[in-house]
Amino acid sequence: MARCLECEGSDPSRMLEMHLSRLDDIGWTFVGVAGRPAWAYTVGLTWNFDHPELIIVHPSPSKSADVVGHAVREVVWNRQFDTRSILDIPCGGLARFGSVHRANLSSEWFAMWPLLAMADDGPGALSSALQLILGCTCVECASVPLLDQPRLPGRW
Repeated sequence: MARCLECEGSDPSRMLEMHLSRLDDIGWTFVGVAGRPAWAYTVGLTWNFDHPELIIVHPSPSKSADVVGHAVREVVWNRQFDTRSILDIPCGGLARFGSVHRANLSSEWFAMWPLLAMADDGPGALSSALQLILGCTCVECASVPLLDQPRLPGRW
């Protein structure tokens, strides 16, 4: 199950250290943000796998971790996703990929990305990302904001 390290009292330097260690070990890391809505995004796919970063906005941190982890395994195995791609997800459902508006790339949605990129000798700015959108009809999934237009977290 995904955990919110900041919510559990981890200090920012310890969190940075943990993410940098993951970047060194496996080439990518996953930053989860507790909020309304909750979201999570990858760091490292851009410069280590020549793939856009991924973001998921979903109320369940464990579901987000499962879906993003599954998608990243595919990327590591050389699969490239774009806005026409469909992904079979572990729960038996489907996810599609949506574009993320440029304004959202430098906003709160990816707040830790530039810090981790600079510390890991990655690019100076995030240039592209894809939003994982679950093909679920439940009320929670239906209310997830799409990031193809400029949006602030919690306002849509």
